[in-house]
Amino acid sequence: MDNNKYLMNRVTRLLLVVSLVFVGAVIYMLGDSTGPEIFMGVYNTSYDSVRFDQEISYLFSDTVIPVSIDSSGNRSWGIKRNKGALPDPDPGSVELLEKHSGAWVGDTNKKVIYLTFDQGYENGYTEKILDTLKEKNVKSIFFVTGPYLDKCDKLMQRYVDEGHYVGNHTVRHKSMPLLDRATAEKELLELEKSFEEKYNAQMLFFRPPKGEYNEQ
Repeated sequence: MDNNKYLMNRVTRLLLVVSLVFVGAVIYMLGDSTGPEIFMGVYNTSYDSVRFDQEISYLFSDTVIPVSIDSSGNRSWGIKRNKGALPDPDPGSVELLEKHSGAWVGDTNKKVIYLTFDQGYENGYTEKILDTLKEKNVKSIFFVTGPYLDKCDKLMQRYVDEGHYVGNHTVRHKSMPLLDRATAEKELLELEKSFEEKYNAQMLFFRPPKGEYNEQ
């Protein structure tokens, strides 16, 4: 099966996850949806005059990390500390989600969070995090890159054995809108195939590096 056919078969199962911080949010499903799907709450805001060209890996107190849209239609997502208020969706975001079989969900009456982690490298904290999740019987999604998959065998095995999801954060953590289609597909498929061959499991979720994506 060539890459294009493989991608089309698998892309219907991939979910685009764009939050840049630990408490993440599923934004929309890529491809057609043939059955009911559960989508996670999305919390975001934006300022048209601000652009973030580098990955933001922390939050400022009382400061916005916005969604920005450049002239080519590329988007960058983030969240802010909002003092308990649910921000309105960014202009055009809801329509974009609906166009691609997605949903905007933010029901604050349901006290539920979806815990996710970006694992671009290992800094010695993950084992303790996994111990705590196991103790509290909490499942999470860990988004990994190619080097992490290759080097962190013990942690990767724990993710699988302890019932967590492992998500696709691409092989090399490049900004996807800046890549041509063939390279972008390679970034996704190489990691997905390596994970499946090594752990006999599938990557059902995708989080774009740096929170950057476009409609394509």
